[in-house]
Amino acid sequence: MNWLVNGIYWEAKYPIVIGKKDLKAAVEAGTSKFKGITDISADYEGSCDFTSRFTSIEEPFLLYDPIEQVHLDKINEFSKNEILYTSVDHLPAEMPREASNHFGSRLFPFVKACLDSKFDTPWEEVNDLPLEIHNAVIAANGDLTPNYTYIRKLRAHNERMAKK
Repeated sequence: MNWLVNGIYWEAKYPIVIGKKDLKAAVEAGTSKFKGITDISADYEGSCDFTSRFTSIEEPFLLYDPIEQVHLDKINEFSKNEILYTSVDHLPAEMPREASNHFGSRLFPFVKACLDSKFDTPWEEVNDLPLEIHNAVIAANGDLTPNYTYIRKLRAHNERMAKK
């Protein structure tokens, strides 16, 4: 049994992760082993292009029929072709108070370190940040940090490809 959990950043310029046509073809050929799909990204017709209906906290699951390419409300009985499906588009806002407090208490030291840091110094001299934050900073003082200079090369490559 396989379950796809899709939680990526996606834009229309990127390929889809799994599409209606591919899923339908796999089910019809008997090669699909999917029993469930969770689309955390919740992009309407996005990286999972069958995400055209969202679930809710009150009703977190639907069935998706890849043959008919429809979402079904009833989940008490499903055929071998149907896939249990969930995509709550406001899930990050559903954290309970305890989880929010825990997350905040873990985040606070990082926020304090960022506030106390001397970002106006050259990046190579910034040594007062926790390693997790230091490694995550993409740009400082108007330039890319060493961990992210590849972005410049990637952009140049994409611009060359766009001209072709």
